[in-house]
Amino acid sequence: MIIEELLKINNHPNEDEIGKLENNLYSEFRGGRDRNDILILLNSDIDYMRYYGCDILNETRINNIYLVKTIMDKLYNILKNDVNDINRIRAYHALYGIYLDNEDIMGLNLLCEEMKNNEEIMIKKSAIKFIEKYNSAPKNYNFQEFKEYLFNQ
Repeated sequence: MIIEELLKINNHPNEDEIGKLENNLYSEFRGGRDRNDILILLNSDIDYMRYYGCDILNETRINNIYLVKTIMDKLYNILKNDVNDINRIRAYHALYGIYLDNEDIMGLNLLCEEMKNNEEIMIKKSAIKFIEKYNSAPKNYNFQEFKEYLFNQ
């Protein structure tokens, strides 16, 4: 089970190996490992397991529309309710990435509008930056053109 795997990695006696083991696990997800394991992490009562779930999402893509909806709901819950600032930031970044992966600029704009007054400064700055880009982009841009505009200025 994913929780036990991460506990084993985090408790490894050789700190130099921990990063390699984490990267190997992340590579399993990049290679198609069951995305339900990410949901297990997001639902964990262990603070840093939720971090791992968000972090893995930042490096993978979810193609199952039903699972992505469930994961997004959980990410919104973490974003709004988690006691850990880092988990909230990672959840925001994961949601941002999911919207981009799905070419959903309107959804991303709604997320950023909701987060522009967030108390966490990193979330707030990112949301405001996106909104400024969104509002200043030529209206005739397709998704790819907008994405290039978003990241190249």
